[in-house]
Amino acid sequence: MCLNNDTGVMNGKVRTGPYTGQFLDNMCLQDLIQLRQLCEKDDPESGRVLEVYLDRCHPDWRGANSETSESSDSPRTSSMGRAEAIQILGLGDDFTDSDIKQAHRRLISGLHPDHGGSNFLAAQINQAKDVLLKE
Repeated sequence: MCLNNDTGVMNGKVRTGPYTGQFLDNMCLQDLIQLRQLCEKDDPESGRVLEVYLDRCHPDWRGANSETSESSDSPRTSSMGRAEAIQILGLGDDFTDSDIKQAHRRLISGLHPDHGGSNFLAAQINQAKDVLLKE
């Protein structure tokens, strides 16, 4: 999954399973819902990210899918590493605390649940900031 930090546009490429090699923006809604159901069983974290994509690109998708997970917007509980935090915030090799805070502010403003974003992505962004500022 890729997120353009400037525009907030998301897209992704399926890496395994029956939809391998397909880009999300080229898939029909029904296939995306089936992919989410596969992810729910085999890769729940990817399933939550796919739900964020669906929420952004197909806001009414949950109405087409009566089996949505109740915990779809809950943040993950596993710990985040430094490299993942850097990637989430879109930081380069050399960064300061100020760079971390600016990246966090830029991302959270467009992805916060109060502005049409998701709890999951907001939690990831907040966790990334916390991981890097605690170094």
